[in-house]
Amino acid sequence: MPEEAREAFTSKITGDWRKLVHAKIADLFTNPATHVMIFFADLLGWEVIYNRPGVIHPDNWRLRVPPDFADTYTASAARGEALNIPTVLALALRAQGTEFTAAHRDLIDQPLRLGGWWERHMLVRV
Repeated sequence: MPEEAREAFTSKITGDWRKLVHAKIADLFTNPATHVMIFFADLLGWEVIYNRPGVIHPDNWRLRVPPDFADTYTASAARGEALNIPTVLALALRAQGTEFTAAHRDLIDQPLRLGGWWERHMLVRV
């Protein structure tokens, strides 16, 4: 990504915590790792404590995914408050460079277009 475009992108994502989170997770998919693991509470956008290290607490290790998680996840992901994996992957693909981005514009733009919280100006411009 050209430096000017990188600065504009950085400016846009740092002004919205949802975009910043998605960009940071997308960065995980741009390195040579062959596996990426995301804790379920992070995927679902929860800000809860699963375990309090060094403390005996009745809530430790008790967090569970509720039966209605599919509905709540879908609604939260649509608002950008839970990880929208297609958006994360689109951002990771976009980071592969101008030539790659231009060749795969539709694949990259579609998840960004579907994520209503992700503004249209973030779509690929090559």
